[in-house]
Amino acid sequence: MNEKVLPNQEAWFREIKKAGASADQLGIVRWNSVSFRQREARRIFGLREKLFSEEAAKSLLDDHEHLGVGFEKDNLFEGFRNEAVDFFAFRQIKWHGKNNAPDTSIVASQVSCVNCLFRFISFREGLAGWLQQLYPELLEVLPIDSKSETPLTNGQYPFLSFEWIGEKNYLNEPAGTRGAFQTNADAVLRFLQQDGRIHVILVEWKYCESDLGDFDAFHSACQSE
Repeated sequence: MNEKVLPNQEAWFREIKKAGASADQLGIVRWNSVSFRQREARRIFGLREKLFSEEAAKSLLDDHEHLGVGFEKDNLFEGFRNEAVDFFAFRQIKWHGKNNAPDTSIVASQVSCVNCLFRFISFREGLAGWLQQLYPELLEVLPIDSKSETPLTNGQYPFLSFEWIGEKNYLNEPAGTRGAFQTNADAVLRFLQQDGRIHVILVEWKYCESDLGDFDAFHSACQSE
């Protein structure tokens, strides 16, 4: 990925160099001038031959951030790629890429969320081990056995699901689907506490977004209240 430096930034670098800054100091200044999204895309691009097929990796050469047309699924971890695609299809969950395909951006949040959490849909012990580090009151991970969820191919309900909108339209939004045109939790999971209560976790997954959109205005308004 080519580092984009504004003209006034370049002039600033020259002035710092004239002032006697070392090469290491200049490197730090340049690094800090690049956004987290740029740095992360650069990091993933550097790992392209390990993460993607040879042809998919070559397709990144155009802009160093997006896979080429036809390689959308390559953005998903190979170990469960087809399983994840089927999981979304059976539940009519919309992908955020074009033509209802996974996003081609190698720093896309939805793809990142699926790549990190998908294995937990049927890995109860692993999910419990992770959650107990955050919620010591956890007694047992529970399946998402809602009428809004579809069982897995083995007949069991998943222990985690994606783009959750729930059974009721609490916000009175126009009709939408999971993943599009309606407020979604990026992921949902639930567990039984030691006191017998059920704890539901709604996950909001952010990766390289630079702001939270309308939420920022909402949060500011709440703060002013």
